[in-house]
Amino acid sequence: MSLSCTQLTYFELGPNCRFDGHSHASEQITLVQEGELFFETVSGITRVGIGEVIAIPANVHHAVYTKTLAAKAVDAWSPVNKKYLDNQ
Repeated sequence: MSLSCTQLTYFELGPNCRFDGHSHASEQITLVQEGELFFETVSGITRVGIGEVIAIPANVHHAVYTKTLAAKAVDAWSPVNKKYLDNQ
C-alpha cells in the first residue's frame, strides 16, 4: 500500500486570525482539535468545532478564520499540497 499522494499537516491559529481567500489543487479535510474555525465559501460560513471536520474539494475558493478562540487543527491533503514540501 502506498500513500504517496496523501499528506497531513498541523497548524495553530491565535484568536482573530485569518487565512485570506485562496484555492489549491489538493482536496483538503480539516479536523479541529481545539477551539473553532470558520470556513467561508460561496455557500456561506461554516463553523467547525472540536472533533468536527470539513472537506474542501480541490480548486474551491475559501477563507478560514478564528474569532475569539484560538484553534489547533490537522489538515489531510490529497494529492500532496506542494507548498508544504521542504524542497518547494
